[in-house]
Amino acid sequence: MTTSEAQPEVCELCRQTITPGQGVRENIRDSSFAHPTDHHRDGIRRLHACTPDHLLELQQDHRGRPFTDEELWAAKIERVMRRHPQGVSLEDLAIETGLSLFQVEAASLWRRRRSESVSACGP
Repeated sequence: MTTSEAQPEVCELCRQTITPGQGVRENIRDSSFAHPTDHHRDGIRRLHACTPDHLLELQQDHRGRPFTDEELWAAKIERVMRRHPQGVSLEDLAIETGLSLFQVEAASLWRRRRSESVSACGP
């Protein structure tokens, strides 16, 4: 995809299109975020907003959210699993994510606990 074909940026608060060269951006720590292609940017989400006020509101929404290693590890696992919908061995999963087997297991336990707590709060 060339630059001219790139999708326009959208304010993450109001969903309005941000005019090129306008808007405000900031990187924040976010353990739910695994970058699609650059593992060095895992855990760092880039916020996009149309105005400084909207960026401030987005920052406040994220500020109270804890950064959890297990959540980041789970996001890394999800990224790999999207590339291997047929599945992958635990050893290959650890290699492709850069995680230890202990971290893979901890992420799995975190995900299971989270699913159980969401189910318990469900309708």
